[in-house]
Amino acid sequence: MVFSNHVEYYAFKATMYEQIANYYKYTHPELYVTYYYKHFEYVQKLTNVLNHTKSPSIQISNSLTESSYIRVLHASPDFPPIDLFIDGIETFKMINYKNATQYAHLSPDHHSLDVYLTEDRSNPIISVILPVEPNVYYTVAAAGKNESLTLLPYIDNTFLPNNESKARFLHLTSELPALDLAVKDGDVVFGNISFSELSDYLPLSPMTVDLEVRISGTKIVVLSLPNLRFEANKIYHLILTGTTEGERSLEAIIIN
Repeated sequence: MVFSNHVEYYAFKATMYEQIANYYKYTHPELYVTYYYKHFEYVQKLTNVLNHTKSPSIQISNSLTESSYIRVLHASPDFPPIDLFIDGIETFKMINYKNATQYAHLSPDHHSLDVYLTEDRSNPIISVILPVEPNVYYTVAAAGKNESLTLLPYIDNTFLPNNESKARFLHLTSELPALDLAVKDGDVVFGNISFSELSDYLPLSPMTVDLEVRISGTKIVVLSLPNLRFEANKIYHLILTGTTEGERSLEAIIIN
């Protein structure tokens, strides 16, 4: 879910916490009080924003320019370091497996992306055309195995209220079926995420939590993720990569 301004975000949070509070109202009164106060907090924030907006039609621009941004994630366990060329120009060099580059500026247009092995630039191992919209952040993931290598573009939402956090889950292990990301021995956080699918963002308060990746709809755990720390003012992308057999085993990598 992408929020274009504070009004949308605060309204979403207020509604979400109200629903959670109502869920616990008669079964766990202490949790009901906790979540109701969170609901009330975001109602107040929403009211403050609306009261300080003079125009009845709220229009908040995130950028005064038309520049967009791109970064590359190497998530293919079968490939050594790679280079990325944009429109024939070397843009990112020697991207190692499980690493992501920094963002680079990119103009809104249709751009050619060519991926080469760092050690062999005779021919690209994959080439695609990426349509780029204005004022958008993109993460392009190199994923899949051998001949099934693919470049997968995802749009990043960089909006984050002060002292908040948010996270989402990306499934990039082609040999596994749909997955759930869940609290250890508890509820599902992101459910039924198939290969190449990316979850919506989940707003979070700063916390430390034990998570686990399961085969969707089951209790079968394929990877445990203990003591994950979500800090304030950070955006987290939890990405499952690796293989079920071989040297590069299943791992969850985290990029911000």
